[in-house]
Amino acid sequence: MFRTKGVKRFLSILCTTILLVIILAGCGSTDEQVLGTSDQKDNGTVTETKTSEKENVAPEKASIMIPLYSAEAPPKDSPIYGMINEITKAELDIQFIPSDSYNEKINVAIASNELPDTFVITDFKGSTFVNAARSGMFWDMTDYLPHTQYLSKNYDEVTLYNASLDGRHYMLPRSRVLVRNSVNYRVDWLEKLGLEAPSTPDEIYEVAKAFAEQDPDENGIDDTIGFITGVSPSNSSIGGLSNIVVAYGGPFVWGEDDNGELKPNFFFPAYKDALEWYKKLYDEGLLNKDFAAVSGNRIYEIMNAEQAGLNIANCDELVNRFDPLLKLKAKDNPDIKLEDIFGFTAGPLSNNGGEIKLPAGRGFWGGFAFPKTTLETEDRMLEVLNIVDMFDSPEAKDLLRWGVEGIHYERVDGKAKQTDDIPLYTKEVDPFAQLLVTGRLTPNTPGILPFMSEKVEIYYADNAKHALSDLTGPLISDTAAQKGAQLEKIVNDASIKYIMGIIDLTEWEKSIEEWQKQGGDDIIREYNSQK
Repeated sequence: MFRTKGVKRFLSILCTTILLVIILAGCGSTDEQVLGTSDQKDNGTVTETKTSEKENVAPEKASIMIPLYSAEAPPKDSPIYGMINEITKAELDIQFIPSDSYNEKINVAIASNELPDTFVITDFKGSTFVNAARSGMFWDMTDYLPHTQYLSKNYDEVTLYNASLDGRHYMLPRSRVLVRNSVNYRVDWLEKLGLEAPSTPDEIYEVAKAFAEQDPDENGIDDTIGFITGVSPSNSSIGGLSNIVVAYGGPFVWGEDDNGELKPNFFFPAYKDALEWYKKLYDEGLLNKDFAAVSGNRIYEIMNAEQAGLNIANCDELVNRFDPLLKLKAKDNPDIKLEDIFGFTAGPLSNNGGEIKLPAGRGFWGGFAFPKTTLETEDRMLEVLNIVDMFDSPEAKDLLRWGVEGIHYERVDGKAKQTDDIPLYTKEVDPFAQLLVTGRLTPNTPGILPFMSEKVEIYYADNAKHALSDLTGPLISDTAAQKGAQLEKIVNDASIKYIMGIIDLTEWEKSIEEWQKQGGDDIIREYNSQK
């Protein structure tokens, strides 16, 4: 099949090249050029690429797998489908996989070699991807990236550095803001109870206690949760725990101890302080009792059902996840706005009134990988790379960020203004945002944002300067790659049990020793050897 297609491709390129010579001879060069076929190499390094006129490239078929964070996948007749195909000159087959099962799906696909042409890797330091990349399963994009039309100009160096594996790029990262989490709360409940917005662990506790005990929804029933959180299905990590550890002065994920040695955060006293904080909330009935069994969308379903009003999570979730609650409230008050219901604060900040530190991500959320098992030739890989590069074109950035003009947004004074039909945007546009590469941070057309969205953007910009990074971000530990998630689960499971009172602190400390014995000490040694 590929051989036949290769002949057709060769003839197509030949015809295109002849046509290009004629056109260029008569008309000069064109700006409408896309990445073509590399034709010269020096010891495996791409030294030159051909380009072909965009208008003359036949539509390419490509299968793509991306995570789905909405309740349902967009319909096949969504206008976004047709327009992104038009922009990329491709026929895309996009598989939307629910985020809760995405990593499991990817791991199975890698193990069985049943992969799409390109897909988003979310756990890029996981053993499955690291081992697969090192075994040569994926194309090394390092030398191809500089030849892309858009991505080569739009990436920042920090993101690329953090997304490297052994100094190479086996995926193209999707840029994201550094600091995303905030303390999210029901502002109307807060006002009813005469409370201030919380931004420290102590203040969060006070608000959680009031939300749980003072009937903030005024229904006369003891049915509200003070602080709601959940557990990651992949490694049992507890939602918001890293924020509380940092608030108590600990590192984010990994930091240096007093001897300058890299250690995971559970080696630091702040981690125990954070555990005690969670345990106190749990013991007093302020934390949802089933938190160990809650994950993903379930948290937002509970909050939309007005059973909880406080959590620590990505603050832009407030903009995207609470339309059902807003509509419910609007039945009694048609003029009500999202900001009348929800608010958020940075943090939690330092509990000791010291320097503000906020947990930071790596500057990206996964990235597009290009498997050699489906992209068997360099030509085919370049075709798909060109499609991903076009996701970062100005017209694609607008489409994937704002939707279709006249349907999902209007253009006012050169800026995009979303229509009031938020459910339509959530259904038809939001899932496609997972195709954005750098466009989430740098949309082509600026927007007139609703108050909450604008507030979130300001938050993102202001808090980047307080970002506290995981010091092992760009480092790779072979042991962590092999069994890092398995080892993390030892400590995370013990932490859950401690919070729930199933084990005591001595038994929790034994889990740390178990972590060390089963490979944790090797991880510490391997990370520190790369400093």
